[in-house]
Amino acid sequence: MWVVPAMPSQTALLIYYTAMYILFDTFFTLVNVPYIALTPELAPGYDERTSLHSYRMAFSIGFGLLGAVAPLAIVDAIAGAGVSGPALHSAYMVMATLLGLASVLPVWLVFAVVRTPGVSGPAHAWPGGFVSHGSQQQGFPDRRRRLFADLDAD
Repeated sequence: MWVVPAMPSQTALLIYYTAMYILFDTFFTLVNVPYIALTPELAPGYDERTSLHSYRMAFSIGFGLLGAVAPLAIVDAIAGAGVSGPALHSAYMVMATLLGLASVLPVWLVFAVVRTPGVSGPAHAWPGGFVSHGSQQQGFPDRRRRLFADLDAD
């Protein structure tokens, strides 16, 4: 979304950016929903979940504010202030690449590091919603029962 493509009309540009936004929002959802769903898996108690969610939101807000300022600062650092034309275009492309890598690496890090408590080894998904961790299997009904038992305990 950092590049303005050469389009013959404003309508084509509108269609392009609408499609890019839908694509961005779809991929954001594909990453963010499982990421948020990790909270009850990592912190089984109510207070632990609240604390974990508070830290997650604090970092999200902080880096969101940084993200409002950082892109132009990076472009100015690469191309210099007041530059236009191809140099500015190249600076935006470098900035987009840097920020893209910076946003993907934490997701990969979470995927590589986070494991189900008490379970080692890779997980295998099976049809019907069952997840197998070695000899253990936990399906959706077991998760639901554990969730409601946790809510009753609080």
